[in-house]
Amino acid sequence: MAQSETQDPKINEAVKRCIECFSTCVKTISYCLELGGEHAERELITLLEICADICQVSARAMLLGSSVHADVCQACATTCLACANVCDSIPDERMQRCATVCRQCAEACRQMKPKGRVDVSPGAGVLPGQGQDLPPTV
Repeated sequence: MAQSETQDPKINEAVKRCIECFSTCVKTISYCLELGGEHAERELITLLEICADICQVSARAMLLGSSVHADVCQACATTCLACANVCDSIPDERMQRCATVCRQCAEACRQMKPKGRVDVSPGAGVLPGQGQDLPPTV
């Protein structure tokens, strides 16, 4: 089994899609900045950057077997769809390709379901005797 694969085919597919989306968004940023104009608008470039980042984090979370990978993937799916919608608004073949890749990634990430919940409430994971000198949160 290759280093970038797990035993779960759905996770393997999602990792593949996340890596492809990361790469596509980074390349699209360069393309957009080179063209300028509407392609270089701040909102588009920012969304492409955020999309690339969350795709990279999602792929890593899955490859590392993190217990929060499904939650990260849900955020990735939401971000990828937002990026796809903005890319779709620009009539350009390369932007349409980016939108397609983002949608494919979103679909693969939506397939990730939480296996168990991690308790992220205040005080969770604090050992007895730790954290007692912290002021109460409001």
